[in-house]
Amino acid sequence: MAEQKFGDNRGDAVIRALLLAAALPFQPLPAPAFAPATPAPIVITPDNVDLDGAGTFDFTPDAKAFEVDPPAGGDGLSLVVRLWLDAMGRPVACDTGESPLPAAAQVGCAQLMRSARFHLVPGMALPLRRGFADVMFEFFKDVPSAPPGRHMFAFVVPGYTNTVVVYPPDETPADQLIHYSDGTLQGAVNPDDYPPRALRYGFESRSGVLLGISRDGRVQNCRPIIGSLPTRTAYLDNYTCELALKRWHFNFLPNAPAYDALRYFRARVSWLMPGH
Repeated sequence: MAEQKFGDNRGDAVIRALLLAAALPFQPLPAPAFAPATPAPIVITPDNVDLDGAGTFDFTPDAKAFEVDPPAGGDGLSLVVRLWLDAMGRPVACDTGESPLPAAAQVGCAQLMRSARFHLVPGMALPLRRGFADVMFEFFKDVPSAPPGRHMFAFVVPGYTNTVVVYPPDETPADQLIHYSDGTLQGAVNPDDYPPRALRYGFESRSGVLLGISRDGRVQNCRPIIGSLPTRTAYLDNYTCELALKRWHFNFLPNAPAYDALRYFRARVSWLMPGH
């Protein structure tokens, strides 16, 4: 069941997605190498943006370059490196951290620096000069139900977890906000929208976003501004913006004032696991 409600800019618009039956079993998230040891606020600045969920990651690893001998049977080995990217999605640095596989981490970083690219969702208005994506490399051998041999995968994993993500303040002037009396924001969030990875690892968020809306009602840009749950990742905040840019629309009333530049509307989505 999905329940949604839109309010005004005095109380923020609210969409609530409540999943009653998880499609995937819960699994504890393997701790990324760069996760903080204890919960602490992490401040998002233009030079420290968590890009997980804000776009697509384009990278194909060269498995033959890695000298890793994983155990047979499917448990495998894994490592995480942090790739820093500029506003165009090009790599600028790669940190191996205290990797349990330092030589393989160096190889992974070298490959990422050569060929990885990150493509922001069009309209994602993050305050971005430099951001990061934590990339996990997994190595398997003789995986059940798979062809014999060594298997390898590389994919982006959540950056900050078990902490509080603090976004830049929303300082939009009052005269640039769309008033609740001007119309209604339309856009459904359904149980099927809950990302499979968020379901698998039990991610939840109350994701506040700021929408830039043109006078024809289209959502032209979006950025996260608020998150209120104590266990946080930026993933669902960025994903909320992706949904807004693809699907949401503001229906202006006939007597709403005209304007040329963008005006802004605040919305909030509550992503909650079953029973919460």
